[in-house]
Amino acid sequence: MQIGIIIPAYRLNLRKVKDILRNVKTKHTVEKIVLFVHKFRKSELEKIRKLKIKKLKVFIEKKRKGKIGVIKKSIGFFKSSSIILVINGDIQIRRDSIENLLSPYIKYNNVGSTTGKGTIGEKYNRFVNYFNSFVCELHHKTSKKKTKLSQFYSFRHLPLKIPSDIVSDEAFFECMMKRFGLKNIYVENAIFYYSTPNSISKLFEQRRRNFIGNMQVKTRYHYNVSTIIPFNEVTFKTFLIFLFKNLVFMLFSLFFEILARIKGMIDYFILGERPYKWRVVTH
Repeated sequence: MQIGIIIPAYRLNLRKVKDILRNVKTKHTVEKIVLFVHKFRKSELEKIRKLKIKKLKVFIEKKRKGKIGVIKKSIGFFKSSSIILVINGDIQIRRDSIENLLSPYIKYNNVGSTTGKGTIGEKYNRFVNYFNSFVCELHHKTSKKKTKLSQFYSFRHLPLKIPSDIVSDEAFFECMMKRFGLKNIYVENAIFYYSTPNSISKLFEQRRRNFIGNMQVKTRYHYNVSTIIPFNEVTFKTFLIFLFKNLVFMLFSLFFEILARIKGMIDYFILGERPYKWRVVTH
């Protein structure tokens, strides 16, 4: 099985990118690793080159196309890869993460995509930590029932027409694989660690645009990601667990998420906003 790897890194964290490249290890043949960066100093480029990563291509994006644009362009570099991996440049993966993420393709013939289990890698203020832990646990629980692609995922290289205005690449590929009659699989032992916005205002912006991305896939392709429906058995149980942990934070979390979704619906349906060129969020 031959694979291609895409690493979009808009807000370059050299340490994290170097760690990702060191952990890009698999027994499968890697056709090419494409590292996309928006701004990159020559000194940083030299540090990346000194790692001597085989088959690495660094693409410096002068004008931002958005993440879906990066993926669309990167796919053109892969001529023989059957599987494409997408690794966000601000996450961390373990040495066995890629191998674990790819394992379902070996076991089953009808796998369209796989995604790993995300864990919060950094700590912020108390509410941001609480909210992110709740969302992380919610994604984990819902993905056991219906897989939701995250910041570390792979998909089968199929002849897809990829629009340039897709806000959520994860939701798009999740939907497309289902349309091809393939399964999306949640791989719990493909662990990755991610950062989140470090303030309530930035977190609100992230939740708003995430919801817009989910609404776009729902209205355009009639596909619901697992977390777009707010109330079901899984979310209710997770809600109760976190409610007992901190009543005040949970009530504020509900208000916070509802407000972000209302704002997202206004921006999407009334203002026609499609924020596929996401603003770079500091961590």
